[in-house]
Amino acid sequence: TAGILPTASQNVDITPLVGFSTGTQSIGEGSLVTVIVQLNGNAVSYPVTIPLELDAGSTAANPEDHDGVTNTVTIDTDADPSNTGAYQFVIGDDGLTGEPDETVVFNVVADNGLDSLSGAVIDVARAQQVITATELNVAPAISAVAVTKADVLVATLSGGAVTVPV
Repeated sequence: TAGILPTASQNVDITPLVGFSTGTQSIGEGSLVTVIVQLNGNAVSYPVTIPLELDAGSTAANPEDHDGVTNTVTIDTDADPSNTGAYQFVIGDDGLTGEPDETVVFNVVADNGLDSLSGAVIDVARAQQVITATELNVAPAISAVAVTKADVLVATLSGGAVTVPV
């Protein structure tokens, strides 16, 4: 076999990991909560089914403090942003003052009694999210700020409303 080499090709499908985008959130009472799950790459096939389970260790009670329940998130090929899905629920405002913070805990699980995980593997490091419900004012989160040399923007936590021209 002078100069002839055998060749072969192989396709390798890599199953992505799934987990929460963040491990914790602090939310004021009376607020809508968005729990985001993410794949760490493209799925082999879509849709991807992600069971979420409301943890029994949550200190906030349903329905007195929130309306979150065990649920399933589905990620489709056209998800925006890509490879993400969300579940939303409301932290109620009970009108009480002076009560301690309460938590709502969700876990990504293999099976929540409603659906089974498909199309992904649980990233155990990102498999739980703890949402803290508080009566205190929660500072808004800023996702992106671009400032040029000519722009000056000063904002303080106690400085009141901030208007950013676009």
